[in-house]
Amino acid sequence: MIKTMVLVLLIPTSAQAYTLAFPGQHGCHEEITSSALRTVRANFNTAPPIVPTRNERALIDDLEWEADNDMRDLGAISLLLGVRDNDLKGYGADDTLEIVQLNGDPNLQHEHCLRAPDEDEPDGSMRAIADCQAFVHERVGEALQGLDENGVPDPNLRVHLPIDLALRGSRTDSLLPQFYVRMGMALHAVEDGFAHNFRTPDAMQITSVLNWSDYVEQHAVETRDGPPHETNIDDCHGSDPLRAERLQLATAATTEILQAALDPSLDVNAKQAQIDTTFAHYFTIMPGCDIHNQYCDPAENKLRDWFGCSFSPARSSGGVGALLAFFGLMAWRRSRRRAWLLALFISIASTVAHADEAPSPPSIPAHPVTPADEEKVQNGQEPGRDIKTPTVDEIKTLRHDKRLGSRVGFYAAFGGSIDRPAIDGVLALRVRLTERWVVGVDTEMNPWITTPGQVRLGAFNIYATLIRRYPLAWSRVNLRTTLHLGTSVQLLDLYGAERGSVGLFGGVAPLGIDVDLGHHWRFVLDPLGVYLPVPHLPGVPLFYLQFRCTLGFQFAA
Repeated sequence: MIKTMVLVLLIPTSAQAYTLAFPGQHGCHEEITSSALRTVRANFNTAPPIVPTRNERALIDDLEWEADNDMRDLGAISLLLGVRDNDLKGYGADDTLEIVQLNGDPNLQHEHCLRAPDEDEPDGSMRAIADCQAFVHERVGEALQGLDENGVPDPNLRVHLPIDLALRGSRTDSLLPQFYVRMGMALHAVEDGFAHNFRTPDAMQITSVLNWSDYVEQHAVETRDGPPHETNIDDCHGSDPLRAERLQLATAATTEILQAALDPSLDVNAKQAQIDTTFAHYFTIMPGCDIHNQYCDPAENKLRDWFGCSFSPARSSGGVGALLAFFGLMAWRRSRRRAWLLALFISIASTVAHADEAPSPPSIPAHPVTPADEEKVQNGQEPGRDIKTPTVDEIKTLRHDKRLGSRVGFYAAFGGSIDRPAIDGVLALRVRLTERWVVGVDTEMNPWITTPGQVRLGAFNIYATLIRRYPLAWSRVNLRTTLHLGTSVQLLDLYGAERGSVGLFGGVAPLGIDVDLGHHWRFVLDPLGVYLPVPHLPGVPLFYLQFRCTLGFQFAA
């Protein structure tokens, strides 16, 4: 497993075939599946849109990608979520460590029409397609059980599906129409089947099925395990005729299968038989093709990346670049603490590995004491420095300038979260008990950010504040520790948590500073605080953990 994770960090490839949609990334699976559903809805009346409830609308609004406007009913969304499940299993795009393990799991290769580790030559391609067909057959059978007596998807027959939501988080349990979820899973495998194999010039027969898991583990032998997964074929919008043809065939096969499942003239058995026949039509194996004849010279060889699944230490500079790009992506999206811990581990390991290569620091000669140094000491200065040590009278003057003013004051602040993206604006009352202890009441608007440019209301928080100050007698800078405890009110509808829910709020800024600006004004900086609004408590609690940096100004108190 560790080897798999390191390889994926160092190689800019993916085990997924056609891409999924995410912010800033076009999704091939969503485009193909949406096109098929539009065609079926235009031809039949057996797939009417399912109007979502308020709770289901909140789920749709909280997805980590934006579906087309005509695909935002519950039926269409469920079909697209089912399609995405083969790759994600309820995790999000930024749950990279989990996705790496899913993509390399030998028991899941059939969900992508890829070879499993035991599907070796000479009949590995045939067995891989048979396993893929069995998976499609099973999921289609489960989907057909979700139809009513008129052949229409029954919105009341539901299945559980873990999904990733932008605010609710990974593996949120949803309850969605059975037909669409299971059909989506089947269609994913069919669509992947056009990017995970080599084909004859007319693209209607398979010459060899590709292999991911053996190559990512670096124990593959091509004569035995078949050709490696090809990233270059994954782009469904390549400018070359080959990829355009693949996209067209994938869309046609997906449409035919979905159309058969919803054809009102067919009973359940006839639907299943028609779908099996359609799969066999597009996934026939051409015998006698292997590495010795270049897999019958398919057109994919022209796009083949002959280094795509290999890693050599001699090319480590490219690996470091991919590693930096990977962690840049993690920072841009909702970063996961496990990813940052992995980055820290790699950084420490690299430092230790090169410690013996670092040159010894040059020795610093002792500074001889000169008459000028002795004169500085007599004048209250340190040798080698031009800063004069403050006298007792000067400290008294500074303390007078730092007088605290009124015991009652006000505080305003603005900040942002560096983990789960959010912003916060605070207006507060402050009351000084002593020079070292301050209490207050804070009101806070806390919008949450789901995708770049999309800011949602989030929560309104009101809480009591306790501040322990550590005044510095010789400086205008003072240290402080701040605690918060109060109530959080939810301002938006989320799946399983309605707007208006009331819960708890807590926070701590362990080390902050306040800088005396004069005239009773202070600049306050809390560079890293941990804040946890939990506006919804019943059932599955809704919480939005934030690591914030906050800037503020305080008057008096």
